[in-house]
Amino acid sequence: MQVTVYTTPSCPQCEMTKKMLTKGEIRYEVVDLSSDSQAMEFVTQELGCSAAPVVVAGQQHWSGFRHGLLQNLIKAIHGEEVKDKAQAAKEPVAA
Repeated sequence: MQVTVYTTPSCPQCEMTKKMLTKGEIRYEVVDLSSDSQAMEFVTQELGCSAAPVVVAGQQHWSGFRHGLLQNLIKAIHGEEVKDKAQAAKEPVAA
């Protein structure tokens, strides 16, 4: 699952969000809204968000530091990885 965190400089909630994702071993892309006008337009116009950080993960998105949503995201991604590994283990190996 693609995870993108839209941030602004000197944003404590942005830093807490990135720290939690890193600690949860989630790969994510960071986009600085202060230097990317297209990203700012996307976040405000398309997503309707007006506060950073904005987290986009698959089909869901939210703004602000949302501890519970981040925990659920981490569990969902690691659950997918476990399922993928289990499925790979069941697939026959080509000779």
